Amino acid sequence: MKTLDLKRIALIAAVALLTLGILGLAWRFANIIALVAVSLAVAAMTRAPIEWLTTRRVPKSLAMSFIYGVGVLLLVGIIWLVTPSLVTEIQSLSQNFSLSYAKLEEAWRIGSPLQQSLIQRMPNAQEINKLLLSNDTGLVQAAMSATMNLVDFVTQSLLVIVISLYWSSDSLHFERLLLSLIPAAHRSRVRLTWREIEKGIGAYLRSEVAQFLLAGIVLAIGFSAMGVRYPLTRALFAALAWLLPLVGGAVAVIPVLLFGLFINPVLAVAATLFMFAVFAFLEFVVERRLYPRERYGSVLVLLITVVMVEALGIVGLLIAPPFAAALQIALTEWLRPAPAAVQTPATRPNLADMKAQLAEAQHALEQMEQPSPRTRNMLERMRSLIASAEESGHLAESN
Repeated sequence: MKTLDLKRIALIAAVALLTLGILGLAWRFANIIALVAVSLAVAAMTRAPIEWLTTRRVPKSLAMSFIYGVGVLLLVGIIWLVTPSLVTEIQSLSQNFSLSYAKLEEAWRIGSPLQQSLIQRMPNAQEINKLLLSNDTGLVQAAMSATMNLVDFVTQSLLVIVISLYWSSDSLHFERLLLSLIPAAHRSRVRLTWREIEKGIGAYLRSEVAQFLLAGIVLAIGFSAMGVRYPLTRALFAALAWLLPLVGGAVAVIPVLLFGLFINPVLAVAATLFMFAVFAFLEFVVERRLYPRERYGSVLVLLITVVMVEALGIVGLLIAPPFAAALQIALTEWLRPAPAAVQTPATRPNLADMKAQLAEAQHALEQMEQPSPRTRNMLERMRSLIASAEESGHLAESN
């Protein structure tokens, strides 16, 4: 008994150390793991359009090149078109914000009791000026930091595209390699679960990307037509806020409404109603066509969102919905009873039929101009197996 207890303690200690080691490696290589995860997500997002093209007799390599090429060109084109105007708006916004804030502070200090209470808890105009009007050294450092961040973003984006391309082009081989580590009895269910998770996450990401692009374009055009100040900046902020689950609409609408009421109340209300209309279209038309959210339990999403926000903050809020969908798909697949195996009567191989098939294969091989060595080896393998079976009497020849 003492020997068994010692073995059990040693096993528990080994499992604990292995778990700690895996967690330590995951923490040490968190950036690499995140890079691979994002690459797999991009591959999942592009799988459906690539398969749509391949089913219409487009070669897979050409379909992949087209989908990834369109995605890269779209991203680069949006950045190239938006960046100059966005930089101009941000510069103008930073220059005018301190003046507008000073006027607001002055008005609220003699305003209603609620306004006086709020302005006492907010930073004063001098502190805002110190944050916005930094010295030359601070500007240089900020420019260098922004440049390095841009270079890092471009590098990581290229790595994501390359890894996702490799996965999309050779996903079957990668799946077979990973499934070889799993017992044979569970491989079919694991493969099905993985495919369903990939399908669900791909649909979610396609929906989010489409909604982000539509929200940004439509809101920017609408704000410009309505005469809203800084239309591109406001549209980009609203589109990014809309990506947040549960609270995205409120985060996007409330700042526009609150700040607009002090400048032009009529325009603020009109812009708010316009944003509501755009978000309703995205929620009830676009999303329902691209991502069937009703398939996934809202309670599970809410619980996972609360936990992940507590653990990861804003990042947890963004990744909670796809994580909840993946978890629900996995639980559904593994809690579903395994299909019963179909019992078929055992049949004895027919030696004469196998010899006839061998003769047909031999004739087909002779008709080929340059048969591959693999084909010749398979034929020789088949011939040797039939000869061995005939000699051992394992097969019964029939007339």
